[in-house]
Amino acid sequence: MIEALGLDSLFAEMIFAIGLAIVLGNAYAYYQYRRGVRPDDVEDDAPFNTGRVVFLSTVGVLMAVWGGFSVFT
Repeated sequence: MIEALGLDSLFAEMIFAIGLAIVLGNAYAYYQYRRGVRPDDVEDDAPFNTGRVVFLSTVGVLMAVWGGFSVFT
């Protein structure tokens, strides 16, 4: 039944898409930080956590590679 519904490939595609979303979201947040743009609800003295951006980007890249490898092989 799993093969008939294509759930194996759906799971790999979801991992690929979530990994790409994590990478793109963190890249956009870092880009906005470098431009000096801050969200309206964040105080001016709140620190930007660059370590978190690097960690989550790494996790996103690993997920995207794993999902992409599973989808395209």
